[in-house]
Amino acid sequence: MPESTVRTERLLESLTNMHHVFRCLPPTGVINKGEFYVLQHVFQQMDRKGVNYVTPTELSEVMEVTKPAISKMLNVLEDKGYIERQQDSKDRRAVYVTLTEKGQGVREESMKIVREAVNRIIRQMGDQAADRLIDALQDLLLAVRQCYPHDRSPREEQE
Repeated sequence: MPESTVRTERLLESLTNMHHVFRCLPPTGVINKGEFYVLQHVFQQMDRKGVNYVTPTELSEVMEVTKPAISKMLNVLEDKGYIERQQDSKDRRAVYVTLTEKGQGVREESMKIVREAVNRIIRQMGDQAADRLIDALQDLLLAVRQCYPHDRSPREEQE
């Protein structure tokens, strides 16, 4: 088998197995991993844009889930008091999602648990190996963005 084919298969296998890394992380406190994932995306989108809200459409796009799926997730988080949704007074179709104080607190608690778990993995790997992995993952992301600009997947390009 040519070396490039072996490399391709090794990378595909490694990427496929990455979900094991996330699956092995401990529970994130009082919320489940799915709830944490949504709260983290709300926080990151608000932080990235420099505003105190995000729209459900933005969340569905960045999380790559359908609008009905994000709506269902937001309903659960709203019922638990972690987020608030507000309608735009000028355009009732526009909805803005914000983290509540309770949501911010739960997200921070969960981040502490995740950081501790990642630090444990780094100690196991060693600093140099962790730095090489970080560099390689950043190189991978850059290459993907260069090959598929505008966050388009190869499937979308073929359509």
